[in-house]
Amino acid sequence: MTKLAELSVLGIYAPLHFFEYYHDDGYVDSIEDHFFMLVEKYGQEHQVSRDKIRKTLGGYLHYEGMFFSHHHIYYKRANEPDIFFIRGHEETHFLERIWKLNLLEDKLKPFTNRTIDFGEVIDSESRCNIGGVYALIKNNVPVKKVFEIIKSRSQQNLLKNYLEKYGLI
Repeated sequence: MTKLAELSVLGIYAPLHFFEYYHDDGYVDSIEDHFFMLVEKYGQEHQVSRDKIRKTLGGYLHYEGMFFSHHHIYYKRANEPDIFFIRGHEETHFLERIWKLNLLEDKLKPFTNRTIDFGEVIDSESRCNIGGVYALIKNNVPVKKVFEIIKSRSQQNLLKNYLEKYGLI
């Protein structure tokens, strides 16, 4: 029997290897505290500034040990529809890490005017933002809402180009 990770916001079940574990840690009071708790738990080194972590709305952390691999997603409490986007974004980081973005490509097919090839999307954050947009679509939220959620103008512009290219807006 294949072990599966349930990505509830994206509506995807992703296969896991016998040594992999997926954890949806849910809402956390502090992204920063949760990140550092996980880093300490797994004895990881990190190069991330506290300020950068403090400004994020969610997180994905992967730890690969000698005999096992753990994937964690977590996020700040937010209102709908923001939480759909945030969770969809973090779940997409997981799909990206396990090389299963094709599962999201399949989910997006009915909503696009051409097949999405995540290999054409130049950066991880844009790929994950597209996953967040799919979570909005899946929950009947207008796609343009994403531009109120994403604060970075450069990320907004990149995402807008991809959404136009694939006919999602």
